Amino acid sequence: MKKRNFLLFVCLITNIIAYAQRTDFKEFLSHFYETANVSCEKTDYFAEIKAELHKKFLPIPLSPCSVEKTNDWRGAAKWETNGLIVVFAERYNDVACEEEGYPWMEKWLVSYDESGKVIDYILATKSSDRYFYEINGTILPTSISVKFVNISKETMHNMPSDAKSIPCTIEFYDITMDNNGHFHRQKKQEDQKGLVVWNKGRNKFVINSEN
Repeated sequence: MKKRNFLLFVCLITNIIAYAQRTDFKEFLSHFYETANVSCEKTDYFAEIKAELHKKFLPIPLSPCSVEKTNDWRGAAKWETNGLIVVFAERYNDVACEEEGYPWMEKWLVSYDESGKVIDYILATKSSDRYFYEINGTILPTSISVKFVNISKETMHNMPSDAKSIPCTIEFYDITMDNNGHFHRQKKQEDQKGLVVWNKGRNKFVINSEN
């Protein structure tokens, strides 16, 4: 009888924990909006994620170039593919270290099973005064092409405040997710020199390669 009661108690505790996990994961996902495609135009709105939720569902190590108090997460897009859930989340680092030179934002892709267990994560891109990006892709299958711009610290320091074009280096790579929820990054082509150019009609900087 005691053994039976103990097993019933274990089952009850297990069910309570599982219910709490599902409830917390549902709240976590509420910070993200559903999307049917992936593009840089679809990631402009970010909702701040509570610390207790991002600690549980975004257990991603801090950059050596960051500090704990800057571990500030915001949610953007979410989608489902092959029974898995994928989110596009942003972490803001508001303290610049010597390597970066400026504050920056990290953009992460994270995959989960239906219960909210983290399967995999990958740094998709970054943005700041020195970094620009363009992304486009599909959610089924999850496949994202990234055009990533890196402007050197030297260029930034010597750039006039009214500059309309900025020399940069452009990286090209793809990020895909397999059926098990694991991400893979592959270089698409060799890096190119280019310019970040102010587009008056779109009221934003755009990326132009020299080739």
